[in-house]
Amino acid sequence: MGSSQPHAELKHGDHVEIPGEGLTGTVVAAHPHNVEVRVLVDGGEQHRHYAYESVRRLPTLDEASKFVDH
Repeated sequence: MGSSQPHAELKHGDHVEIPGEGLTGTVVAAHPHNVEVRVLVDGGEQHRHYAYESVRRLPTLDEASKFVDH
Protein backbone atom coordinates (compact mmCIF):
# COMPACT_ATOMS: atom_id res chain seq x y z
CA MET A 1 0.00 0.00 0.00
CA GLY A 2 2.94 2.28 0.44
CA SER A 3 1.24 4.86 2.65
CA SER A 4 2.19 5.27 6.29
CA GLN A 5 -1.49 5.16 7.36
CA PRO A 6 -3.22 2.66 5.06
CA HIS A 7 -6.28 2.43 7.30
CA ALA A 8 -6.86 6.04 8.29
CA GLU A 9 -10.62 5.45 8.11
CA LEU A 10 -10.47 3.83 11.57
CA LYS A 11 -9.58 6.11 14.45
CA HIS A 12 -9.75 6.26 18.23
CA GLY A 13 -13.36 6.23 19.39
CA ASP A 14 -14.88 4.61 16.28
CA HIS A 15 -17.41 1.89 17.00
CA VAL A 16 -16.70 -1.35 15.16
CA GLU A 17 -18.16 -4.80 14.71
CA ILE A 18 -16.08 -7.98 14.73
CA PRO A 19 -18.35 -10.26 12.67
CA GLY A 20 -16.20 -13.36 13.13
CA GLU A 21 -16.67 -13.20 16.91
CA GLY A 22 -20.12 -11.64 17.11
CA LEU A 23 -18.73 -8.72 19.13
CA THR A 24 -18.82 -4.96 18.92
CA GLY A 25 -16.34 -2.57 20.47
CA THR A 26 -14.58 0.76 20.39
CA VAL A 27 -11.27 1.49 18.68
CA VAL A 28 -8.59 2.32 21.24
CA ALA A 29 -5.70 2.69 18.80
CA ALA A 30 -5.06 2.25 15.09
CA HIS A 31 -1.63 0.77 14.36
CA PRO A 32 -0.04 0.26 10.92
CA HIS A 33 -0.84 -3.47 10.78
CA ASN A 34 -3.74 -3.92 13.20
CA VAL A 35 -6.34 -2.12 15.23
CA GLU A 36 -6.74 -2.30 19.01
CA VAL A 37 -10.37 -2.61 20.10
CA ARG A 38 -11.95 -2.48 23.57
CA VAL A 39 -14.61 -5.20 23.78
CA LEU A 40 -16.88 -6.35 26.59
CA VAL A 41 -16.68 -10.10 27.16
CA ASP A 42 -17.89 -12.21 30.07
CA GLY A 43 -18.91 -9.09 32.00
CA GLY A 44 -15.41 -7.62 31.71
CA GLU A 45 -13.48 -5.38 29.38
CA GLN A 46 -10.58 -6.51 27.20
CA HIS A 47 -8.33 -4.80 24.70
CA ARG A 48 -7.80 -7.02 21.67
CA HIS A 49 -5.83 -6.57 18.46
CA TYR A 50 -7.50 -7.38 15.14
CA ALA A 51 -6.45 -7.28 11.50
CA TYR A 52 -8.17 -4.44 9.66
CA GLU A 53 -9.90 -7.00 7.45
CA SER A 54 -11.54 -8.53 10.56
CA VAL A 55 -13.41 -5.42 11.70
CA ARG A 56 -16.13 -3.29 10.17
CA ARG A 57 -16.75 0.32 11.20
CA LEU A 58 -20.29 0.96 12.35
CA PRO A 59 -21.90 4.16 11.07
CA THR A 60 -22.56 7.02 13.46
CA LEU A 61 -26.15 8.09 14.05
CA ASP A 62 -25.57 11.12 11.84
CA GLU A 63 -24.22 8.97 9.00
CA ALA A 64 -27.06 6.47 9.33
CA SER A 65 -29.74 9.18 9.38
CA LYS A 66 -28.47 10.58 6.05
CA PHE A 67 -28.54 7.16 4.36
CA VAL A 68 -30.79 7.05 1.29
CA ASP A 69 -31.74 3.65 -0.13
CA HIS A 70 -32.24 3.99 -3.89
